[in-house]
Amino acid sequence: MKNNKLRSFFQYQITIDGISTGWKIKKSWIYIFWITLIIFIILIFYFYDFSLNFPDGSDIFLRNFKKIFTFSSVSTFETGGNLWIKSLQFLFINIKYVIAGTFVGFVIALITSFFSSDQFNNKIICNIFKFILFFLRAVPEIVFILIFKNTLESADTILLLAYFWFSWLWLHKYFVEVFKTVDTKFYYLSIRMGNSKIRSFFREIYPRIDNKIIGLLLYSFESNIRWASLLSNFGLIGIGLLTNHAAQNAGTNIEQLGIPLLILILFILSLELGDYLFRNFVLKHLPFIKISRNNFLKWIQINWQKIFKLILLLFLIIFSIYIFFSLNYSIFKNNFFLSYTNNFFKPDFSVFNLSSFSIEFNPIIQSLQIWIHTFFTLIILFVLVLFFLPFLIENQNSKYTITLTKFWLIVFRSVPSIIVFFVFSPLFNSSSTLILIILAFHSCGSILKQLSDSVNKIDASKFKNLKLIGWGKFKIYKHYVLPYLKKDLMTLFTIYMEIMFRSIILYSSLSEREFFIGGKLFIYLNGRVIEFNKAFAYMWIIMFNIFVLNIVTNLILNFEKVKQEFLKIYNKFSKTKILKSNI
Repeated sequence: MKNNKLRSFFQYQITIDGISTGWKIKKSWIYIFWITLIIFIILIFYFYDFSLNFPDGSDIFLRNFKKIFTFSSVSTFETGGNLWIKSLQFLFINIKYVIAGTFVGFVIALITSFFSSDQFNNKIICNIFKFILFFLRAVPEIVFILIFKNTLESADTILLLAYFWFSWLWLHKYFVEVFKTVDTKFYYLSIRMGNSKIRSFFREIYPRIDNKIIGLLLYSFESNIRWASLLSNFGLIGIGLLTNHAAQNAGTNIEQLGIPLLILILFILSLELGDYLFRNFVLKHLPFIKISRNNFLKWIQINWQKIFKLILLLFLIIFSIYIFFSLNYSIFKNNFFLSYTNNFFKPDFSVFNLSSFSIEFNPIIQSLQIWIHTFFTLIILFVLVLFFLPFLIENQNSKYTITLTKFWLIVFRSVPSIIVFFVFSPLFNSSSTLILIILAFHSCGSILKQLSDSVNKIDASKFKNLKLIGWGKFKIYKHYVLPYLKKDLMTLFTIYMEIMFRSIILYSSLSEREFFIGGKLFIYLNGRVIEFNKAFAYMWIIMFNIFVLNIVTNLILNFEKVKQEFLKIYNKFSKTKILKSNI
């Protein structure tokens, strides 16, 4: 038996009797990577203040927390009135504009994602749509919120357009990712048979992914409802105005928080129940046990799911058209939109000074701050996911454990982040630490929902076999479940890296000093004196960072492909070097 081991700077290859194992990265580099990562995490945590404000802050927090559960029914918001009635009225405003805005955003996202996918179009059309959508997605959400708010007269129109805009851009990204997983063989076969691209898409592609597409629509609807409080922080109408009125101003009206918050949470919980019923009874094929002899009733029993979907689709189309055409789209006569467009490409970069070491002036330090915030949030999110996920594995836990865990995760997701911030802010000395922890907890439920769906698809016999050979719950989780979910974890965390980055910009108004770039953008666009040129200087820096972020996430998602390309180039370079030395 002949053994031969080839080595290079990064990798090695073992050959036994002419059979090679392939190139592998040296263990020393793997150890260096993990040591560097641990040092990096320690350094990141070093920047944050985890201290609590005792005893003053804790006393205020406990007093306010008790007042929340008094459920005062008298509102002091604007003209006053009964808080139960007022909460339901404001929630109805959110619901009707979320339905219309989300559905129209869904339709537009389906169109733009189709034209942005190179599976269905030539490269020129695809690249044009990709560039336009990437540019629009790179602009921070806070910019569009303030444009709508300061340009349009109707508060209802502002809210509707905000929901439409976010649904469109958010769903577009996810639809593009879904299209990448589809086999297009039958799509092109349909085109060769004389059908148009659109007809071929709806005949051969959409039926294969309709459940995923509808699932994303439902999730987008729920997310937009949860945005109510955050949007109201920027002055947009909805139930968030009541929750923010109660929670802000050092908790002077905190006793008015219980009722609108309870109504909002109950509605989100009902959405979760509706989502579960829809996925399990409408999207899944459930035939009737007894089929009627009457032809008409028999047809209904066989096709009831299709009929239900069609009725729902018609309702959404008619309702959305009615809402969109019933609103006032006239703009203020304050030249805000004209000033906005004129100054968009005229940023005043004099607000920056690269030679300065102060975060006040140096855009590199400002960018570094938001990257550190993003990584800090992702680390906490990763720890939370690893901790809670074992309690959601159906083959490892009782129904009681799974139900209880799911219930608390839904509650975490249901309570608006901004309300949690206002309630807990007296307890923490650092606003940024609190905001980032809240964002991690809030996102934890969404990731766990997707991961639990994946892990619970594993055949129960796999778990039984592992238990028979003596594996305990922890060993199964560590050595089987996590490797099984490796790809899902990598994909979700790269997606949430961008979500966290954008969320930090959006929540910058709560701590303008500790979230410097977003804070300055908010001040210059929403202050008493609006300074467009200075605001857009910060906006372009944010857009550049989002561009870099997209490159990083694409490299991570395509890590294996990138690694192979790197090793090919490296091996080619090494061989060339050896040949030159031999000459």
